[in-house]
Amino acid sequence: MQFNNPVQSKYKFKLDIDKIKSVTQTKFLGLIIDQDLNWKIQVDNLCSRVNKFIYALNQIRKITDRKTAVISYRAYIESLFRYGIILWGNSTDINKGFIAQKKCIRAICGVPPDESCRALFKNLDLLTLPSLYIYEVSKFVNENKDLFKIKSDLSLRPQRNANRLVYEEVPNSSKYGKSCLTMCVKIYNTIPCEFKSLSKHLFKKKLYQWLCDKNFYDIKDLFNINY
Repeated sequence: MQFNNPVQSKYKFKLDIDKIKSVTQTKFLGLIIDQDLNWKIQVDNLCSRVNKFIYALNQIRKITDRKTAVISYRAYIESLFRYGIILWGNSTDINKGFIAQKKCIRAICGVPPDESCRALFKNLDLLTLPSLYIYEVSKFVNENKDLFKIKSDLSLRPQRNANRLVYEEVPNSSKYGKSCLTMCVKIYNTIPCEFKSLSKHLFKKKLYQWLCDKNFYDIKDLFNINY
């Protein structure tokens, strides 16, 4: 695979005497990576799998009850969304996944397609897709702090906000600005500071409750919040 190469068909490769076939996408550890690194194919594939389960959620609710439908949602749909979301969760196609998620929530609650889901997410104690992305990114950073630098690492002098994460020297490109590493720093620095000193268990619990309450419909809502 030749990334971001519009003339890749001109290049031919061989390993010993065998020609190596050029591809535009491939599946790696369950995630579909494409030559443009924009995650569109991954999100489209995910939405297709989620949409196929909506009918099942409707039937589960009718045959059993809403609680069982929520359990089924968590077991199948939410697990699909959680897998690898720290990598693809900031893609430009994320709204497609959010639309599919809201269809699932309406199926669980048995409401019309045009009804708002804001109150439904809170009633079911479920995270919106943007909030789920924030949660998984924050959890990853909190459990892997050794992978990141903090402000105090850069100077021996006492500094304000010394425990804030800092960016490594990064390329000046919009694609890198949306990357997993950059978003990890940006998101973790924005969530409430009081959560960061808690144990890992309490951190996850408090953050989940906070995100359920905030009910973010867009990742930008987090960065615009006033504490």
